Amino acid sequence: MKATLILMALLVAGVRADDLDDYVAAVYGGNGDFVRVGSTYVGSHDIITKAGSAYVSSRGIATKAGSTYISEDNKTVIKAGSAFVSNKDIIVNAGNTYNGSGGTTVRAGNYMYKP
Repeated sequence: MKATLILMALLVAGVRADDLDDYVAAVYGGNGDFVRVGSTYVGSHDIITKAGSAYVSSRGIATKAGSTYISEDNKTVIKAGSAFVSNKDIIVNAGNTYNGSGGTTVRAGNYMYKP
């Protein structure tokens, strides 16, 4: 019984999105295929690392304060519930997908595809 509960907790923990997933899917200006290793996403075009409240990539440094992200290109994105609102788009997180005008970003385990 205890082993089953631990296994279920590990499976659920791997499925839940966190702010690094949110940043890459809804705020980060790049695209491509990404694989997550700890607090880093290794992508087909970039590497993104979370350090405290900062996100560092070849595009620059982004930050998060509360529910507000300032992207690497100085775009402000506010998270409101499951929506990410900027002056250019609204991206809505629904389960393992992030849907906006730029297409649908899909996250499956440690893999993410962002069009």
